[in-house]
Amino acid sequence: REVLSFDNRGIGLSDAPPGPYSVAQMAEDAHSVMKAAGAERVNVMGISLGGMIAQRFALDYPDATNSLILGCTSHGGREATPPPGDFMTRCQSWAAAEHPNEAEGDAEWFMRRMLPAAALEADAADGDRFFEQFKTAFLQTRRSGTGLQGQLAAMGRFNSVKRLESIACPVLVVGGEQDAVVPSVNS
Repeated sequence: REVLSFDNRGIGLSDAPPGPYSVAQMAEDAHSVMKAAGAERVNVMGISLGGMIAQRFALDYPDATNSLILGCTSHGGREATPPPGDFMTRCQSWAAAEHPNEAEGDAEWFMRRMLPAAALEADAADGDRFFEQFKTAFLQTRRSGTGLQGQLAAMGRFNSVKRLESIACPVLVVGGEQDAVVPSVNS
């Protein structure tokens, strides 16, 4: 399959305009990428915030959506089980840094929360090597405080609950029982 991959607004090589952002804006961005690539219908995959964007994409552009794959994400709103309280507080602190990737304590804390604890603890040498590989790849992505703040705002305001039943394409939802950030009950 041909794969279209891009950086959402606020991260990587995409612009990081002042926010707040909305999931609807980011779904529109994804649709623009799809059209610019000459694709008419796509299978949309998103993880975490990307899963929220994928839901909104399918809702706003049903004629362009073949199927959805949603990983470790949420429908948002009051019905969702939120991440642990310390997670969002720490993310907001991390996003307040002008250069988040250089905020060593916050960046490393965030990365460790994204990985299953068992993978980091199984065998100390293998867990350390796995984490260092993940860290190297993670820190290659450019981040700014402005972009992270915009993305956090989008996640905080997302709610697809009332419209979920109108998604007509096939959907695969994947969540992890050991996910420390997005509780699997949101799947």
